[in-house]
Amino acid sequence: MLHKRKKLLPLVSFVMLVFLFSLFLFQDMAETYGSNGNKTGYEKLLNGKPIRYLIIGDSIGRSSGAETPQQTWFTMLEKKIKSTYGSSSKSDKIVQSGSTAFEGFFKFSISDISPNQDFVFIVFGENDRKYMSADQFMQQYEGLLRHVKKTFPRADIVTITESSLKNDQFAQVINVLSDHYHTTHIDMRPVFADSGQTEKQLTKDGIHPNSAGYQLYTDTIFRALEKNASANKQISKLPSPLDQDVDFSFKTVENPDVMDGFFKQGSYLQSEKKATSITYHFTGTMLGLQVLRSPDGGEITVFIDGKKTVELSTWWPFARERFIYVASSLSEGPHTVRFEVSGTRSGFNQSNQSVVRIAAIITKENP
Repeated sequence: MLHKRKKLLPLVSFVMLVFLFSLFLFQDMAETYGSNGNKTGYEKLLNGKPIRYLIIGDSIGRSSGAETPQQTWFTMLEKKIKSTYGSSSKSDKIVQSGSTAFEGFFKFSISDISPNQDFVFIVFGENDRKYMSADQFMQQYEGLLRHVKKTFPRADIVTITESSLKNDQFAQVINVLSDHYHTTHIDMRPVFADSGQTEKQLTKDGIHPNSAGYQLYTDTIFRALEKNASANKQISKLPSPLDQDVDFSFKTVENPDVMDGFFKQGSYLQSEKKATSITYHFTGTMLGLQVLRSPDGGEITVFIDGKKTVELSTWWPFARERFIYVASSLSEGPHTVRFEVSGTRSGFNQSNQSVVRIAAIITKENP
């Protein structure tokens, strides 16, 4: 019996060694994108580890204008990272053509995104200038920044000033907030201006970059990440807000207080008859609208507390649920909003209809 035990000891030791080696190998192979403990994305790059990134943005965020999927700025960036550092990349995207920081903020707040993000790219400004003032943009953009920072405290936020943004006030907002939150800020306007190429050579339509333009985005972003990696950039903690009214959550209100001429159609309250309306009562300083934008989408006139505030179009080349900015900087306290069908339609609407479909209003959640 003792002789058998002596023979078994080397075998048991060998089996244990194989088990421990397999366990180590499995843990190494099981490492997922963005999940390498408390390491920053830059430390992962330097060690050739996989990274994960999120893009929250508009049409430039999704690379509209690129001739092929292989020439989007993020695909070219992934290839550049792989060839330089050996790191593979996985992405998540909250992007929508025509989107504003408000829509990005709201969609991010309701999205189920992997918590293992190493980098978050924020791409807004060009559309926002059409719907809000620079001060209102600052509130929405800072709210988004803070929500991202709280959700992904280990991620580096990359804020991008779009090459097409000609409104200096909006560009300055991005610059001020990027400095305050210690983001990696990339201003593509001087890059395009100093490239030696014309706007026609670098864009599809004067706004959206073409593949040559997105190559400039890729190269500029990569150089910034490379510089940060070499300097071992540390991720800063969340600072105090510049605007004291930005730490909030959203609330949707589906049931109107008064419905005049609208009827229920699926998930939406619908009408195309001029002067029909929906009225909601809400409390707070901000208001948005959840609608279905579609090829037959009509226009809405918005009245807040009896005063005509803005006109909105629900046209879009294909059916898509959207979250539209309506107003902010309202006084504290109760308000009444009425959405009235204008009976008109966008020049883009080539159908014979002008239908308005409303799902809910979006307001701040009261603390």
